[in-house]
Amino acid sequence: MGSSRSSISSVYLSGWEYNRLLQNDPTEPRNSALPGDVLWNGAAHFWLFEHVYCTKEALENEEYAYAELGWPTGRIFNELTDTKDGPIIRPIDWQKLPAHTATRLREEHQRIRKEDRQLDIRELVERRHTGTLEVLKIRLLQPLAEEYSFFNNVSPSSLGTNAWSRNRRLVQHPEWLSTVVGKLAAPVQKRGLTVLSRPGTRVSSEDRARQARVQSEVEAPLITDLLSGTGVNSGPRGYVPYIQALRPHANSYSAINKQLWSDWTRNKERLFRLRELAKEHLWPQLHGEWLPRLVEEPEYIHEFGRDLDKALSLSRFAGALDLAASIGWGLNIGAAYATERLLLGMADLPSAETHLITGLLAEGTRQRLSTVRKHLPVAVFYQRAAKLQ
Repeated sequence: MGSSRSSISSVYLSGWEYNRLLQNDPTEPRNSALPGDVLWNGAAHFWLFEHVYCTKEALENEEYAYAELGWPTGRIFNELTDTKDGPIIRPIDWQKLPAHTATRLREEHQRIRKEDRQLDIRELVERRHTGTLEVLKIRLLQPLAEEYSFFNNVSPSSLGTNAWSRNRRLVQHPEWLSTVVGKLAAPVQKRGLTVLSRPGTRVSSEDRARQARVQSEVEAPLITDLLSGTGVNSGPRGYVPYIQALRPHANSYSAINKQLWSDWTRNKERLFRLRELAKEHLWPQLHGEWLPRLVEEPEYIHEFGRDLDKALSLSRFAGALDLAASIGWGLNIGAAYATERLLLGMADLPSAETHLITGLLAEGTRQRLSTVRKHLPVAVFYQRAAKLQ
């Protein structure tokens, strides 16, 4: 059923792109940032999706913050643009968009501004109207989403919110993708496969309090102009005055910086191995069938949940099923029980599960075997992910 649908394999990490509604041409560069919380909330973006797009200025902001303040998220995001297997994060320069996409972006930009001539982005930021800002950003990013075929992770990070969407007809119901990502990531996270712990983990209360004071007394008063890209924070490098204002307090960030960087150096290879496993076993089903079908049929979310549950159940003995599949599914009863003797020799497979597999083979019903074949690749992914150290 998924063969006629276009594959969807990308996500966009957005930041403060709503502030481009304050200028006449949305393609002109303006201050933005990346949502660092994706790294300590499971980092699922980086193994569930092949490409992770972002705005060029957002990545530049993060890199500058690392250079000036030692914030490790900037270095981590930079490393993800140049891994041994190619870039995971791919920055987009809005000034170099294809001509037809830039035209559509300008049209949508003007449409939003005409619909509400009293629109005040700075006031929305100041009052933390995150829902309105999210919808505006989704609309503004829509022409890019169609060009690059991505989902949009809407997270005006400094305002502390998160939602998902891919196109305008889903703006009112973006929660299905959040549900999908949560369900897919949960079994991995339960195994302790995290990238970064939350900031402040394993850090003394004194060090946490010292950074919190700087955030409250120095950062907070600057946030409205920073996210809006107004005043001294105007232009593509509008983040520079903000970061320079924090430089006298750089030592206050050092303890948590060390914690986050230690987590990254310890866990990044597991992330890359998890991504390799997902590419081989999970992405074909996720990108080629599940996500495209959900875009067309959001009600499929219930069937998706059942399909995933079946795969997770099979994951306990996916290795044996994979072996059985390689031997051939057209086994007669005698061959099935010969296979059982082979499977019993597998050290990590309980005999009860071996009997279950043999029963599947011996029964030989087309429907049962078809079900196993359908869910086997995803089951293999979760079994192998569970063994990552």
